[in-house]
Amino acid sequence: EDNALHCGGSWYGDDVSEHCDCNISLDSYNNQYENGYNAGVSSVDITSDNQAAFDAGVASVDGITQEDVDNAAAEAYILGAQSGDISGDGNLNITDIVIYIEKILED
Repeated sequence: EDNALHCGGSWYGDDVSEHCDCNISLDSYNNQYENGYNAGVSSVDITSDNQAAFDAGVASVDGITQEDVDNAAAEAYILGAQSGDISGDGNLNITDIVIYIEKILED
């Protein structure tokens, strides 16, 4: 039933006070649920009390296009390839040599 509250293992209509000790109406339950939900949303909404910081964050990335991101990724890839660091750990070491040898032997 759509207008029912679950109380003590049974489903009841709008007013459960005569059926169990919950003593709460469906409207009261819905209001309290809505209040709790709204409080939760506002607790994670960074713009509700810090709009200036949010705007500053947006402005710090304003003007960066997808092309800028793609170009930076391509440049980073080339720099990594030129270093010989195939493992991507930031160091050219024996691990990289082993990986290169494995790749050669796979072919």
